[in-house]
Parts: sequence; structure tokens; C-alpha cells
Amino acid sequence: MLQKIKNIKKLYLIDPWESYNEYNEKKNNDLILNAAYKKTMSRLKRYVKKIKVIRKYSSKAINDIPDNLDYIYIDGNHDYEFVIKDMEFYYNKLKKGGILSGHDINYPGVSKAFCEFVSKKKIKNPLILNMDWIIIKE
Repeated sequence: MLQKIKNIKKLYLIDPWESYNEYNEKKNNDLILNAAYKKTMSRLKRYVKKIKVIRKYSSKAINDIPDNLDYIYIDGNHDYEFVIKDMEFYYNKLKKGGILSGHDINYPGVSKAFCEFVSKKKIKNPLILNMDWIIIKE
């Protein structure tokens, strides 16, 4: 994103980079996650002025994120209860016309949360493109 979109003012990156019991995927290993964190920081070092890394769970990072954002991308825990919380919390951080998007719509928890959220908020014209979902805040 930072390479292709030159007018990004600030990119907030939220991830605890630590294992926890509620994450059931094979990457839930502190050694792997710590290595991923180090690799991420190395890749992003030239963008240090454009990024803010928040090493917390998304539910704990909500107060570290400003309001009136243009774009939010969710790719966290794929279980329903985590996806729906992220959608609820972070949708409120968007400005009108802002985009809430995410990955892995093929996971049952993600697709259930997406469908429920779209229905509850009466979202017009939600999109699914390949593995990504997209909602525009009205």
C-alpha cells in the first residue's frame, strides 16, 4: 500500500504479534509471530514517518486510533466473535464515505460476521472481490 499509494498520511498497523488461546490457526506460535514482527518492522523501516505500529489486540487498540479515517482493513482472528467486534468497533472510526474492508471472506466466521453486519447496518452495495469484502460507510 505504501509503495503504490503515495498520498497516505498515516497507516496504523494493529497486531499483538503474540500467541493466545482464542487463535486456532497454525501460526499461533510466539517464535513465529516474533519473527514475523521483526520482518514486518524491517520491511517498513523506510516508512517510519508514515506508520504507527500498535502492538495490541484490536479490541484494546481502539482508543489509539483517531476518528474520521478514510480506510480500515481487517485481517485478524477469523472466528465470528472477533470479526464482528472488529467490524463494530472500527466502522465507527470511519468518516462518511470511508471504506471498511477485510480479508478471508471464505472463512465461516468472517462470512457470518460480514452478512450479519451488512444486514444490521443496512449497508447498500457491499462488495466481495476474491477473498476480500468491502463496505462503504454512508
